Amino acid sequence: MRAACCEATVLSHESILPDIRLLRALWPDREHAPHAGQFFTLRAWGADEAPFLSRPISVHKWEPETQTIEFLYQVIGEGTHKIAQLKTGDTFQLTGPMGNGFDIPALTEQYHKIAVVGGGIGTAPMYQVTRELAAAGVKPDVFFGFRDTPYCMEEYRSIANVVKVSTDTGAVLRGVEIEADAILMAKNVDGIYSADPNKDPAAVKFDQLTYDEVLARHLQATDTTAMTLAMDNHMTLVCFALKDPQNILRVVCGEKIGTIVKED
Repeated sequence: MRAACCEATVLSHESILPDIRLLRALWPDREHAPHAGQFFTLRAWGADEAPFLSRPISVHKWEPETQTIEFLYQVIGEGTHKIAQLKTGDTFQLTGPMGNGFDIPALTEQYHKIAVVGGGIGTAPMYQVTRELAAAGVKPDVFFGFRDTPYCMEEYRSIANVVKVSTDTGAVLRGVEIEADAILMAKNVDGIYSADPNKDPAAVKFDQLTYDEVLARHLQATDTTAMTLAMDNHMTLVCFALKDPQNILRVVCGEKIGTIVKED
């Protein structure tokens, strides 16, 4: 089915955290109902205004009875900053749904035990996934990780079998408690860089850093509280990419990948 382009109306727009928003809107096209894992493109500015492209945002929640759709997103660039200015009653351009999404009937037919795993803003589409799995008779186990403050977790309690949430600070605290040799921090990048490697092609990856260097340079390795806690307790941190599942085994076996943060 081809995507539809409609004028959507903002029903509510909530600030969850300083850079996290929850946008609820009326989607008027009944023939183009989204399902878990799909996304829409949002545009709250004119066709001749920058940025040139609309912003793709995954579906957080879809209510077919009321035709309301929710988007949980991070305010991180020019496009999302303009979307963040939308107020109740405003209209904006909404195009979708797009993407293949998840085949929930096939998944629940094949598996009777399912885990839903996500981290940070990557958890946004997982609520609709969890809802559709639960509606199909399989309440999943939910495992989420956040850098510091978890958000939008309470609504999972009634539709999930188990809900477990971890933060960087919580992981370090647990490591200190059990006297771990190191904390392994799997991220969506392969180490700590001088800048965001997805935005700055000149960003340089570090093989090893001290706690002081990370804090002094304001490097986005982990939550500042977690880094300070690791420093105070002489806890080594290893930051590496989880894209390759074998990386966990490599780190445990002592292979030097990612970035190591420890004392001088």
